[in-house]
Amino acid sequence: MRILTSGLIIGTLLLAIYFSWGSDSLQQEPRDRDLAKEKPIILQKPVLSDFKNDRLTLQIRAKTARIYEQKKLTLLNQVNGTIHSANAEEKPTQFFADSGRIKGNAKLLTVQGNVRVLFNDGQQLFTEKMNLDQKKDLLYNRVSVRVVSDNDTIDADRMRYNISSGILILISPKAQFDTESEF
Repeated sequence: MRILTSGLIIGTLLLAIYFSWGSDSLQQEPRDRDLAKEKPIILQKPVLSDFKNDRLTLQIRAKTARIYEQKKLTLLNQVNGTIHSANAEEKPTQFFADSGRIKGNAKLLTVQGNVRVLFNDGQQLFTEKMNLDQKKDLLYNRVSVRVVSDNDTIDADRMRYNISSGILILISPKAQFDTESEF
């Protein structure tokens, strides 16, 4: 009886170690069993560029990229990107994140982990997750954000930024203004 109990405990511990090995983050191998069957193409320091009418619209750099061709999925680590607006004279919008995911030909990039967006007017946006939909020319998310400029900070439940028009929409914003008073 004692051997059976010891065997069950050891077996349970081994299963727990086996299933908890690694991390859920995009920086590790994905846990999707279908992806585990496919060996990815691994790229070091890739630069992904997208053009529209012979004009650069988006450039993404990463430390590494794992491309799963059968699943049409690309996983990125340490992502930084530059979004060029239609107006060539405007300064581009930049973003930075710990990881990213591009699924299929949908032209949808999802980045997550310490996401920072530097808008062309100097404002910065901080969040944990953000989507870039190139077909709709939108940056958006459904998690809390913080927008910081020189004199104010705005927290919001989610955001939507139209790249073409440069209009940022914040849902349920709460602002903090830094006003210097002279008394």
